[in-house]
Amino acid sequence: MTSKPLFMALGLLLSVIPALSGAATYYGPVNPYVSFDDSPLSFVGGQYRLETWDSNSVGTGGYTITGKAEVHAPGIYTDSVDGDDGAIDGFGTQGHSLYVSSNDLTIDFDAIWGEQGDELPTAVGIVWTDVGFVNDTTVGYGPLTFVAYGPSGQLVSDGVRSIGDGKVTGETGEDTFFGLYHEGGISRIVISMPTSVDWEVDHLQFGVAVPEPSTYALMGLGLLGVAAAARRRRR
Repeated sequence: MTSKPLFMALGLLLSVIPALSGAATYYGPVNPYVSFDDSPLSFVGGQYRLETWDSNSVGTGGYTITGKAEVHAPGIYTDSVDGDDGAIDGFGTQGHSLYVSSNDLTIDFDAIWGEQGDELPTAVGIVWTDVGFVNDTTVGYGPLTFVAYGPSGQLVSDGVRSIGDGKVTGETGEDTFFGLYHEGGISRIVISMPTSVDWEVDHLQFGVAVPEPSTYALMGLGLLGVAAAARRRRR
């Protein structure tokens, strides 16, 4: 016969799961990030896109950029993700990056995912790689804000944080990932550097993902453990 505490534990677990499933899981900032292997997002099979801008153009489908941005080809001031040139050596000058010459970079995502091809991506990430001039007085570091939105509004906001290493010649030690998972879909991300119009990003990634399994599993085991302990005490 199943005890009352066990029923109560199972009921609590079932009541909590729907609330948790509607929340966004934020992954960031993640540093260091030297290749796609460092991404914390768990994409499903091939149901994702990784934009490295190595095609030397903006837009491979599935997203739209708002803001002044252009692809930077290899060069002394380019800061691509380290491993994009085939060697992890602390420099990103031989890869490509997206150079942003405005305070805000907005990326909207198309509803092209799911079985019917009409759903938003459930996971999105991007890597900030460098900043140049900040307010025309400081070089190499400044404040950044990351905000993400779902179909019905804001999901997460990572407030202003100082970022950068003070260098502008392609070093990759400061490269930092920002991203999230949301079962209900992600419609937009906005990255802002309010004091600079001279910065770069790389490795835009988006698609269908799975949540971290540990959240529900550990909660379930914990609640069942409580119920089991209650049963032992009653014997």
